[in-house]
Amino acid sequence: MTRKRATCLLMILFVVAFTLTTAGVAMAAKQWSCWHWDHNNIGLSNAAGGYWGTINGSEANDWEAATCISFGGGNEITVDAGFYGATGWLGIARLLEVGGGCTIVRAEALMNQSYLDGGGYGETADRHVSCQEIGHVLGLDHARGRSQTCMNDRYLSFPYFAQDEADLIDAITGGCDGGGDPTCGERGDPCSTNADCCSDRCKNNGTCR
Repeated sequence: MTRKRATCLLMILFVVAFTLTTAGVAMAAKQWSCWHWDHNNIGLSNAAGGYWGTINGSEANDWEAATCISFGGGNEITVDAGFYGATGWLGIARLLEVGGGCTIVRAEALMNQSYLDGGGYGETADRHVSCQEIGHVLGLDHARGRSQTCMNDRYLSFPYFAQDEADLIDAITGGCDGGGDPTCGERGDPCSTNADCCSDRCKNNGTCR
């Protein structure tokens, strides 16, 4: 497993080779470094069609149902699948744009059909990869040593997340009230400075991003 970091582009790579070294170890859910959303109404675009559109949509729905996250229209998160070639990863989560205080502004989760389609991987493995990559872009790290979660990156046999992982997402997004300062503006609200916006982003046209 390799992780690459850059100023505006952060990558979690899900590689092809899997080696199960530990299993059944009780460990707490882990945040991906300090990265988190500062709101829980997140625009998600399911860009895949057909089979992968169904897989990614189902996994996104599971995360939404178990947390205070609400996936509305928009492209803060893009979930897709494609034939990306011999990249060395089955799925990848990328933070494409980040803000102050380790906030995630825009991210994507991609499933690599070059490996997953017709490569001996079944629907359970496909769902495991999709579940994990969506978990990453919501702010979760890997859960090596935990067998009962899709956030384990050493094998592909459990396409579900653990309850404490859902609870951690709620904690780092401020809970079901959306977190943040209730007096600050949400997306589309008028603003004069960045301080007026919960996201700390006041666009040039005078609205919060």
